[in-house]
Amino acid sequence: MADGASKKKGGKENGKKGTATRKEMATADLPQQQEEEDVCPVCIEALQKDASKFNRYMCCGKGIHQWCDEGIKVSSLSFEQKNSCPLCRTKFPGSNEEEVEQLRPWVEKGKAWAQSLLGDMYEDGEGVDQSYQRAVELYELAATQGYAMAQYNLGIMYQEGQGVEQSYERAAEYYEAAARQGHAKAQCNLGALCANGKGVEQSDEKARKLWMKAAEQGNENAIKNLQDLDKHEGRTTPSFVPKPFECANCFRPHVPPEHKLNACNRCRRVYYCGRECQVKHWKKERNGHKNKCDKKKKKTMDAAAAEAAAPPVEEEQTAPKTMDAAAAEAAAPPVEEEQTAPKTKKGGGSYTDTTGKHVTFRF
Repeated sequence: MADGASKKKGGKENGKKGTATRKEMATADLPQQQEEEDVCPVCIEALQKDASKFNRYMCCGKGIHQWCDEGIKVSSLSFEQKNSCPLCRTKFPGSNEEEVEQLRPWVEKGKAWAQSLLGDMYEDGEGVDQSYQRAVELYELAATQGYAMAQYNLGIMYQEGQGVEQSYERAAEYYEAAARQGHAKAQCNLGALCANGKGVEQSDEKARKLWMKAAEQGNENAIKNLQDLDKHEGRTTPSFVPKPFECANCFRPHVPPEHKLNACNRCRRVYYCGRECQVKHWKKERNGHKNKCDKKKKKTMDAAAAEAAAPPVEEEQTAPKTMDAAAAEAAAPPVEEEQTAPKTKKGGGSYTDTTGKHVTFRF
């Protein structure tokens, strides 16, 4: 899940809860609607396809880039002004329940983003009684309008079997609908399904193509998956070299020379505006970089010297067997040694999707 009010989901109601008809699946492939909220009112630049990368004001329904919103917070505005919508001047909700009350009118008007956000709140039990079934219904309402974030979230629901019967096939359909719109997380998850042959025909080639598309948008899991796939295929030259695209914390794009990003010094897979963004991303509980960064611990010279100077450990001496023990051992049935499968050149792999889980498959 994404941080803040921007991260939520959506779907279409029908007679059977938690399911979608084939007719609905056909409409789920429609391009994402270009509404007035698709442009940030501060910088007048287009908002991202991934709704988890920008904030949404539930009062007036406007979306705003996270870095533009952060700029308002650190401005010289008064405390009262900072705690009110800069567009409609409505006071920000003080609780999850108040957020729900602001969302419901937008849901009734059929706004896909509102259906998706309210679906998230039902999934997480924020301001409402937790209900996966109700979350799926709302996600479907938004997904049938072509809302990529809702399609991606429905893919997760079907993959995990939350509020619906678990189905990799249905998960793949929704991931593909969102992936066609350029949704990086959906591309990453669909690639993991292709690599494992779950819900779709197994194909390392298709998985690589999907991960390449997501990696080009800075998706950290996709970059890691490509590195792992290169390793298992024995490639000496990396198929993808991470490059600055957007800040991993606030998602501000790399636009030199006005705004240049710096890579993480450890893994060099993600980029940041500066130390402040790096520290925030490192400490995030959900999808924080601390749990993903490669921390290769190498022995220091002092540690190596201390180990070399340590006295050798004497091997434990076993007492000679008595005649009775030897006879008993001879009479016991032989223990079969565990047979291990011969190692192949390509072995197996563990690939990560955006749900935070490792998906394992054999080549």
